[in-house]
Amino acid sequence: MMCFDLWITGQETVVSVLSWGIALLLNNGEPLVKMCEEIDQLISSETVAEGQRRRMITVADKANLPYTCAVTNKILRCANIAPQNFIRTVASDVRLANGFVLRRGTCILPQISVVLCDERVFPEPEKFNPDRFLDGHGKLRRCDQLIPFSIGKRQCMGESMARMELFLFIANIFSRYKVSAGSVPPSLKRIPSAVAHCAPFTCRIEKRTKF
Repeated sequence: MMCFDLWITGQETVVSVLSWGIALLLNNGEPLVKMCEEIDQLISSETVAEGQRRRMITVADKANLPYTCAVTNKILRCANIAPQNFIRTVASDVRLANGFVLRRGTCILPQISVVLCDERVFPEPEKFNPDRFLDGHGKLRRCDQLIPFSIGKRQCMGESMARMELFLFIANIFSRYKVSAGSVPPSLKRIPSAVAHCAPFTCRIEKRTKF
């Protein structure tokens, strides 16, 4: 039952993040090309008979697709579909680094967007730059400030599943299909709600025949 609950609960959020991901990539051609080249390089040595599909990208491929993983991290940061967390109550007096004291019983509303857009952590936060999540050797690096699923005891239970789904969707869509903008590039205007959606957009999807 728990797995079913996680799957149902995550449907709207995963769809929203995926929509943001496609919109962001169609507005940022260079990272899109670089990601597709990495995916193509991984499976280019595998022969595909005429009329057959390319093999599916699986979770086992993540270690060999660091840039694609960096792209999904960037999508999660820029999409920021849950900019505000649930209201919490302070269990005991807490003194913050600036000296301000939160008294026991105070209600607080964490704003994840403040962290995800902090210029001290993410210079030029509006820029779609997946390379910031890679180290000097091109490997995916850990970033403790990337908290789209919140942190602590109330951290989203479905984080691992959501990350896996986003990786598989993005990697396989762009591995098999050429996705291009419609008559106009997707708008990155946010539609505020409990889950922040991007504005509706159109795109063209064609089966890839050359790799």
